[in-house]
Amino acid sequence: MSAIDLSQFLQHLPRPGERRYEPLGLTLLHSVAAAPPSSVWHEPALVYVLQGQKCGQLGSQYFEVNAGEWLLIHLPQVMSCDTSQLQGDPFLAMALSIDMDLVAELILSTSSLKDPPAEPATESTVAAQSAAEQSALARLLDCLASELDQQVLGASLRRELHYRALCSPAGALLRQMAKAGSKAWALWRVVQHMRANLQQTRDMSRLAKSAAMSESAFYSAFKRQLGASPLQYLKQMRLQRARQLMALQGFGVAQAAFAVGYASASQFSREYRQWFGHPPSEAAQWL
Repeated sequence: MSAIDLSQFLQHLPRPGERRYEPLGLTLLHSVAAAPPSSVWHEPALVYVLQGQKCGQLGSQYFEVNAGEWLLIHLPQVMSCDTSQLQGDPFLAMALSIDMDLVAELILSTSSLKDPPAEPATESTVAAQSAAEQSALARLLDCLASELDQQVLGASLRRELHYRALCSPAGALLRQMAKAGSKAWALWRVVQHMRANLQQTRDMSRLAKSAAMSESAFYSAFKRQLGASPLQYLKQMRLQRARQLMALQGFGVAQAAFAVGYASASQFSREYRQWFGHPPSEAAQWL
């Protein structure tokens, strides 16, 4: 179980839902009912479970994360998961977005982290919360009560939690992402390039070449890490970005479709409905 004072968490999010603190890259999560399996797009994050349990799949890796543990989501991807209550208590968690620039800076400035471990045979994505991590999480919750505290203390607490993650067993994969030439680093660069160029049609041979892998090795590594082929992943990213454009920036359906690389608004609408379960005209109601 987490040693964090849960009443402190509930002061900031007393009812079910999410509360985001954008400058801190922090999201509080509160659910009072067991949720059926679902597929949700997640950005890279450290997800600290304070109460309850979350099980699911990241890429080809099954995970189970309980209170007092944290989950590493190292690449933007769809996570298939279900959320459970334990003994009727609500599910509570804190998700901290991963800053890869900060990861690289910490590795370069910390002698014990300068030599990343060899490519792991299996990618560990779950670790126990250390006493130091729980102390930092409690202090992060405490500073949420004051905007000034967030501005002054938030950055140092984000830095501390990134450092603690890098030093943990599950941090080996995160450290690999900062190691030029590693498979994790290559996939990270490919994903970032794809996200920055959503309108471009993708050629898998070109993507494989940019990752310095054969097509078969690239396809296998990509699908293992991200749970989808490169073209499937590109479609997921396009649909997710279009949803944000419509819900948050007021784009029309056709405008959003063309903005993310679709040549046909009707094809976009069809694939959007298949993926999200509702038409794109209702995006603002569901985000």
